[in-house]
Parts: sequence; structure tokens; C-alpha cells
Amino acid sequence: MRADSFHTKSHIFTTGGVILGGVAIKFGFSMADPIVAVIIILFIVKMIVEVFQESSKVLCDASWIQPGKIEKIALGVKGVKSSHEIGLGD
Repeated sequence: MRADSFHTKSHIFTTGGVILGGVAIKFGFSMADPIVAVIIILFIVKMIVEVFQESSKVLCDASWIQPGKIEKIALGVKGVKSSHEIGLGD
């Protein structure tokens, strides 16, 4: 979902940059195009890094439940007397 919103933002900034660069060139500021291009590139790279950081947490199971919480819930179930090796996942 977040990647999709970044995708939309990149289109908005790219389109705005193209228009801004075109207008600046029309008024004689020929260096506007490469300057705007670098700004857009930096913005897109920033978005890529944010999406990568967010998605890598999910892919690396960073949001796992602490074993102590699982054990507490399990021991609260009638008939469960003990637990071991919670969260090892091997």
C-alpha cells in the first residue's frame, strides 16, 4: 500500500519537475533541467530506501511475537502445564 502511494508521489513530482524544467528552459535557464532531474532522482531514491526498509522488516519476520507472551497465553489455557522451545522455528 505504501509503495503504491510512493509510486503516485513519484509521478506527481516527475510531472511537476518536467513542467518546471520546461518553463525554466523557456525563460533561458538551461541548467534547470539537470538540476530538477537530480532532485527527482534523489526523491525517488529516498522513497526506494523507505519502501525497502519497511518491506524488509516484514520479510525478515521483525514483527514476531515475543516467546514470553506466547508462553503466557498458552499456559492460560486449561490443561496446559508447560511449554518449551517457543519461537525457535527451526
